[in-house]
Amino acid sequence: MRHTLPILWMVLAVIVGGCSPPRSSTPVATGSAAADTPHLAQLYEAARQEGEVVFESAQNSETMQPLIERFTAKYPGIHVSYANRTPGETVERIVAEATTGRISIDGSSSSIRTVLPLADRNLMVAPDWKLLAPDLPAEARLLGDRFAAWYHLPNVLAYNTSLVRPDDLPKQWEDLLAPRWRGRKMVLDARGIGLEHLPFVWGKERAYDFVGRLKAQDPILVPRSAVSIERVAAGEAPLGAAVFPNVFEYQAKGAPIDWVRLPIYEASTFGLYATAGAPHPNAAQLWLAFLLSKEGRQIYEDTAYYSLMFPGTDSRMERALREGNVQLWFEDSEAVARQRAEGQKELERLLGGLR
Repeated sequence: MRHTLPILWMVLAVIVGGCSPPRSSTPVATGSAAADTPHLAQLYEAARQEGEVVFESAQNSETMQPLIERFTAKYPGIHVSYANRTPGETVERIVAEATTGRISIDGSSSSIRTVLPLADRNLMVAPDWKLLAPDLPAEARLLGDRFAAWYHLPNVLAYNTSLVRPDDLPKQWEDLLAPRWRGRKMVLDARGIGLEHLPFVWGKERAYDFVGRLKAQDPILVPRSAVSIERVAAGEAPLGAAVFPNVFEYQAKGAPIDWVRLPIYEASTFGLYATAGAPHPNAAQLWLAFLLSKEGRQIYEDTAYYSLMFPGTDSRMERALREGNVQLWFEDSEAVARQRAEGQKELERLLGGLR
């Protein structure tokens, strides 16, 4: 009996110790977060103190949800407040808030052209992308490192496989001027989207002459390429403008859609930025680091087909273009973005706008 009391105290100590709260309130990182670089680990600790990141983009909530869920599982304690807004709306709001000194948006995604007003006003920070996203290709860092390419949006020509035989497809851009494509046989974006690379590749004189002759073919003009591919899939015209991810989406639904292998297409650049003066700067950088990581980019590609298209990135769309011997023209600098914006106005004028 003389050993009963000490043993009882030992048992109680184990029980009480097992039920007591941990000594530190710091959450234990989940498996993949534990493998982060020291820089990201430090950033996580600072971001966790902020507790939130406010992010806006044009992607719908369903598209962003898998990314948000994986991020919050990997980095517990940080809430992603997401809003679906056009990049232009977000840029205008940031510019307006900056005049009051009370910015509420931590970061966003945008085309390189749309974000230029922020670049002009120094309203984007320049993170060290090598530390944040070591796997990101060097050519993805743009606008003096204040903008990082997240995905490319190639603008291609799609066709209805029930209406066009492969042998009858255009092989060069000039083939679109053939009689077979005259008389509302093409659906084009009235803004000239999909043709904007031609002044850079051919020179302005040749490109604008081509677009003027293309207008004489009497195409159907629509406000955006999403409408174009919808009408081609419905059989209203055999050929039309499309953004490349939509081709994959329509094919997955069983629509009679494929894309034309022309020698060169353009790729709009959409990237990520962190807002200068934002309320949660560390959480913003950690969120962007995740979106730009191999893991984040793969989730986004699996969810929405969007991906980087630089040679060698080996995304689904990059492989498709490579296998089709198709080159991409990239919007890859501030100067090119500004020239492209000006050129688009001329293309829209030559096409004549919506009718």
